Amino acid sequence: MDIREKAIKYFEEFAKPYMKKSSSKSKQEKFDIKYKHPYRVADLCVEIAEDLNMSEHDVDMAYVIGLLHDVGRFEQIDQYNSMDDMATIDHADLGNEMIRGLDFINEYYSAEDVDAIGLAIKTHNKLRIPEDITGDREIALCKIVRDADKIDIFYVWTQILGEEGYQDMLTFRNGI
Repeated sequence: MDIREKAIKYFEEFAKPYMKKSSSKSKQEKFDIKYKHPYRVADLCVEIAEDLNMSEHDVDMAYVIGLLHDVGRFEQIDQYNSMDDMATIDHADLGNEMIRGLDFINEYYSAEDVDAIGLAIKTHNKLRIPEDITGDREIALCKIVRDADKIDIFYVWTQILGEEGYQDMLTFRNGI
């Protein structure tokens, strides 16, 4: 089993308890959206990393980062029925903490790679990549997942959520 398959297996097992029917329709809708989103983000991460001519190892890392970038979101939804990082918890910081102890990541990747994965997950929702991140590879991985995530968020807002999502997107954009 390659690293992508291991990541998918982990994600499926991780998401399963959250995906069983929730007592709240609102919460279940959020879980449904967040279950499908990481797969699209992972695929976009691969496309971007390949376009940047990254090594096969780094393309696989980009996939893993994309697939796991929102693991903290599930706990946020479960606890708060919200995806608002400002009002609840920062799902990216939580996700970084959650992936650090995963056996399949620590068995497959070096400590340096695990740090790069955690850093990309931790910064994917930040307005800017922190200035203390200086490695070209780390910056590239942070930008890849951030950009792939935003591309898919726009897709969700406009195509899945329809007119209501589109209006939310305009409100968000105008509020920045």
